[in-house]
Amino acid sequence: MVVLLPLVSGYSQSLNNACKRLARAGAVLVAAAGNFQSNACAYSPASSPEVITVGAVDSQDQPVTQGSLGTNYGSCVDIFAPGKHIVSAAKDCNVCYVRKSGTSQAAAHVAGIAALMLTAQPNLTVAELRQRLIHYSIRNAINDTWFPEEERLMTPNLVAALPASTQETGGQLLCRTVWSAPWSVTLADPAEAYCDPEEELLGCSSFSQNGTRHGEHIGILGNRRVCLAFGDSQVYAVARCCLLPRATCSVHTAPPALEGLKTYSHCPDPDQVLTGCSSHWGLDSLGDSPNTPWTPGPNLSRRCVGHLEASVHASCCHAPGLQCKPKTFRTLSPSEKVTVTCDAGWTLTSCSAHPETSVTLGAFPVDNTCVVRHQGADNPGKTRKAFVIVTATCCQIQPSGPM
Repeated sequence: MVVLLPLVSGYSQSLNNACKRLARAGAVLVAAAGNFQSNACAYSPASSPEVITVGAVDSQDQPVTQGSLGTNYGSCVDIFAPGKHIVSAAKDCNVCYVRKSGTSQAAAHVAGIAALMLTAQPNLTVAELRQRLIHYSIRNAINDTWFPEEERLMTPNLVAALPASTQETGGQLLCRTVWSAPWSVTLADPAEAYCDPEEELLGCSSFSQNGTRHGEHIGILGNRRVCLAFGDSQVYAVARCCLLPRATCSVHTAPPALEGLKTYSHCPDPDQVLTGCSSHWGLDSLGDSPNTPWTPGPNLSRRCVGHLEASVHASCCHAPGLQCKPKTFRTLSPSEKVTVTCDAGWTLTSCSAHPETSVTLGAFPVDNTCVVRHQGADNPGKTRKAFVIVTATCCQIQPSGPM
């Protein structure tokens, strides 16, 4: 059952809880993001994690504007869809029509695509449907300079598209990126990013525009795995959430080495593969890591490397046919942005940078690309001392894998 929610109110935990109960009962909820040219996380039901929240674009795939306002944006938006001058039935007569614009019309588009997918595959869950909508979407068509600069990283540059075939995804590992909600972090509490209960949390990273962060790791709150990010109120936790049936996952932690050159953690179970690395520290800032020669080594695919003053966490999983490999890039010169993209046929499950230093703002996935941002190169002396190795963990499902 697909339920269209073409309504927007101020943030309401009661309304979000009702959406949660309805989604847990098996309904697919598609909601309008809102037309206030603001962060959708401030509104309901758009802010509910259980709904598929839709922003609006015009015929040129650019954000819809309505006078001084326009489509909402931000991390609570899952996808965008056409929402400008959409022809619809009017109430005046049986054959009357009207043109309307806004995120309610965009949400109706996505609800229609969802209904077609469910017609072809009635057993799809909400998590599977959302992942397929993201997988088949058109990427990087939106001019994101329309969004506030601080929201561009969190707003998905995805426009909904009807797939050529609604049947299968070819066995590809499907993952999405989930940012923690804004305004939810205090100095005493970490930022939290959750996956859907039917998804596996394979990677955890963090980001802060002002650089005041103390890293991240996967933790357990209640009975759920969660990506936790530490720092000030501007820090974000960034979870990589994937569809991985019959997976058995665990996290292995190594305390700070304090002496030597690096801290190492690894997957001790030979049946598990490394799906992601993370690290966190209790210091306000890390010292510069020694600029030592770097070589990949034979065990890099099963080992995480971090700053000697940081705890390092290895996320390890076993699932039928799952195999993973790291793809790394080492930069020695100042650069505000470094990217590493997984090869065709592989899916990004984790994004990290080593060594972590005070110049690193954080790492986060954008589709299949690992992005690491640094502070501006206005302090070249310090930036050049801190070389950075960017690592994208890339995984795939082999159909002939062990059952």
